[in-house]
Amino acid sequence: MEYRIKDSAAEPDFARAVEGNTVSILPLDQKWHRLFAVEGKPKKLQEQEKQVKTWLAAQGRAQQELKELKKLKATLMDNIVQNMDGTEGNDQRQERKLSENRRLIDEINEKMTACEDTLLEVPRMLKEANDRLLEMTVEYCYFRLRANAAAVEEIGEWITRMRMELKRQIIRKQTAEANNREIYAYMHDVFGAGMLDILDVRYQEEDETPEGGQEPER
Repeated sequence: MEYRIKDSAAEPDFARAVEGNTVSILPLDQKWHRLFAVEGKPKKLQEQEKQVKTWLAAQGRAQQELKELKKLKATLMDNIVQNMDGTEGNDQRQERKLSENRRLIDEINEKMTACEDTLLEVPRMLKEANDRLLEMTVEYCYFRLRANAAAVEEIGEWITRMRMELKRQIIRKQTAEANNREIYAYMHDVFGAGMLDILDVRYQEEDETPEGGQEPER
């Protein structure tokens, strides 16, 4: 049985099933990875996992960049306040420095706005990618469950057949052994112990002859 992942997005039934349920970011969940410990992850599922990681990394970068920009802005604001408090008259060098700090703050504000916009958009994209990965995971898991159930049934049927065959062969073996004991007992009674010892030696030698030897007539 070959596993193939559907190319379609989440179906209505699946969407309803996961609606309102909080699902962790799957690539960050070690138990999720254990689902593929035996067979490994299908290629398309790996590709979807990469998409989730891409959005996750974008979110992390935006958060880190926003944090650094806020820190830099705070430093520049402190510089402006200090320079304004300690400045009197028309110090052109100081004014240029204040002007440059204000320009940098404007740039930082633009970058912060871009980061905030990203942080508003990325969670939605991350959730969509993670939900799709979840759907693909569910498809895979139920495929494996059905495949394993089929294998269990097939093996169970084989075991049942083998048990029946084993019982049949055991009966044949026991029957053959009992028949041999009965034949030998009657031979002992008919031929006597002395003749039977001689015959035993003779026929034992015949049994030990190389393959290809002539079988006795029946």
